[in-house]
Amino acid sequence: RDALKEAIQNAIADAADETYTESTRTALAEAVADYKDLTEEQLISAIEEMEEDQLTTLTNTLNDIERVTVADEKREIAKQELETLVNSADIKTLIDGKNADKKYTAETWAAFEKAYKDALDEMATADEARLKELKSALSTAKANLKTVTGGTPGTPGTEVKDGQSFTIASGTYQVASAKDKTVIITKGKDAKTVKVGPTVVINKETYKVIGIGKKAFSGLKSASKVVINANIKTIGEQAFEKSKKLKNVTIGKDVNKIGKKAFANCPKLNKVIIKGKALKNKGIGKQAFSKTAKKATVKWPKGLKSKDKNKLKKAIKKAGLKVK
Repeated sequence: RDALKEAIQNAIADAADETYTESTRTALAEAVADYKDLTEEQLISAIEEMEEDQLTTLTNTLNDIERVTVADEKREIAKQELETLVNSADIKTLIDGKNADKKYTAETWAAFEKAYKDALDEMATADEARLKELKSALSTAKANLKTVTGGTPGTPGTEVKDGQSFTIASGTYQVASAKDKTVIITKGKDAKTVKVGPTVVINKETYKVIGIGKKAFSGLKSASKVVINANIKTIGEQAFEKSKKLKNVTIGKDVNKIGKKAFANCPKLNKVIIKGKALKNKGIGKQAFSKTAKKATVKWPKGLKSKDKNKLKKAIKKAGLKVK
């Protein structure tokens, strides 16, 4: 009976202790509700009047209530969140695959493996803060996995393949021909004056830029001038679409094709300089210059025959450029 009195008093105290969770405090308060306002003498008297089965029931009830602190509850939530991430399908697929196909770079794969191992090793004992760190580290390591694209041009011991993509300061390029050392730019950088080609250097290897990919420069925010240099033969669909400040475009001497909507929705574009004779009327795609400036001028290449000029002019006007 003395043990029960102490258990009741402890339960009353714990029910008011905010270090415990609300559910714990509620359970304790309900169990000792009849004794909360009794003096110690009254409590002793109440216990003495209990039948044996009542003593046993109350003792078992108090013993069965788990004291869960707020800190413990938060830690358990953090642990469950980490467990969910560790056991997620995409994480499991990566770990089970062991990067056997060498899809990911050695550096980023090692970081991912370490983050996964740390999560497994520390999950059972780490506190809430550490569990959150482990979860964040694993998520970040997964997001930072980088794929190997066949080797970086100029790196000893690597083979450059057709279709390989790589990124340098000036943009992202795709190898058109490893044998001929030619590339197309698939994602360019914004600048007040954008210059594309004629070549690009990657790790001391020089590649000819022969094309501009679809939407490679679409939506430029700063560019007022674009210069497309020699070697470039094709300008892809929507390559410079929606470049709101673009006013002046130089078409390089080797360009023979301008894709559909390549310069569409460039409302300030009012000057086009054509440097060579490679561009013919059939090489201009539909709406290539639609929704450009209300008045525009074209500087034609030297030596262009009147017949060819007229055909080209007609095609450019049909594509949307308002040329006199």
